[in-house]
Amino acid sequence: MNEIWQGIQTALVANTDIINGLGGTAIYRVAAPEHISIPYIITWIAGGDTENITPDDSVDIIFGVKIVTKDKNQAGTIMGEIRSSLHRQDLTLAGNWKVMAVTHETPFLDVKNAEGSQFFHGGGFYRVRAVEEN
Repeated sequence: MNEIWQGIQTALVANTDIINGLGGTAIYRVAAPEHISIPYIITWIAGGDTENITPDDSVDIIFGVKIVTKDKNQAGTIMGEIRSSLHRQDLTLAGNWKVMAVTHETPFLDVKNAEGSQFFHGGGFYRVRAVEEN
């Protein structure tokens, strides 16, 4: 999974509109560090499994990718840039892993109220099918 996670992060970092919008490379796995300033992007595994349909190791994994920000317009803009960076794009993976497909499955844009502020979460779920060729 680390190879795929790294491939997703590499694709996001390569998009200068994302990096400029975040003010840097604030992209984290599962959760942002405590007391980190927003905006930032979080990636996580939302589901999937090992396929076990060929002699090679292959996976079909759903990754969640979202921006967290106080600006709803920024949430929508970066949400689109995330999609541009991942949907039907080749990810560069380490080792013998090769991406067969990355597809945008489900978009979302919502707001959470906490500590007297609104936090907008914009992103989507991305299906990644990959195989480790031997």
